[in-house]
Amino acid sequence: MGWRKTMTDLASLAVAMTTSQTRTEASLAFLRQNADFQRQSVLALVETAAAAPQAPEGMGKIVDQYA
Repeated sequence: MGWRKTMTDLASLAVAMTTSQTRTEASLAFLRQNADFQRQSVLALVETAAAAPQAPEGMGKIVDQYA
């Protein structure tokens, strides 16, 4: 009877380890996807800022006190 309990314990441990591995892999996949999304967002923001029209020469150098 003792070997049956041991086999059950081993099977339970194997299932728990497989479940843990699956959760870890899913978490890593989520982290990679999130990092890629953030990287793409930053690149899009930088591209948009670089494509914005520049102010005319001299604009913004003097503060208008009446504005």
